[in-house]
Amino acid sequence: MENNIFNKILMIDDDEDLAFIISDMLESYGYQVTWADSSERAFELLECNTYHLILLDINLPDADGFEICTELRRTSTTPVIFASARTSETDRITGFDIGGDDYLPKPFSQNELMLKAEQCKKRLSSLSQGEIVLMQMAPPKRF
Repeated sequence: MENNIFNKILMIDDDEDLAFIISDMLESYGYQVTWADSSERAFELLECNTYHLILLDINLPDADGFEICTELRRTSTTPVIFASARTSETDRITGFDIGGDDYLPKPFSQNELMLKAEQCKKRLSSLSQGEIVLMQMAPPKRF
C-alpha cells in the first residue's frame, strides 16, 4: 500500500477466526483493522471513530447486516462491502439496494478482498483531491 491515508477498516463479523485471518492479512498491507463481533459493538465504535471502509457480514448474533447497512446509510457514505456466506441473488440485490458498495461471497479470495479495498481507497483518495466527475444525462422523456 502506497500510503496510510484512507486505511482504517471496520470489520463487522462474528467469526473470530476469520476476523483474525483477514485482519492479519489487511494489516500486513498497512491497513488498520478494527473488529466488531456484533452490531452493538460496531455502533459503539462508529460513534467515536472514523473508518474508510466497512466489511460487513449479514449473519450476526444481534442484528443482520442489512439492518446495519440501512442504519449506516442514514448518516454515512463510508463504503460498505458485504462479506457473507449468504450468496443468493436476492441477498446480493438487497445488499446493493440498501446502499452496499460491493458484495463478496464467502469463502472469498484474499487477493479479491485486497483489490476491492484498494479500489475503495483510490476512489476516496480521488474524491478528497477534488476530482469532479461530470455525468451527461439524457433529458427526461416526455409522455
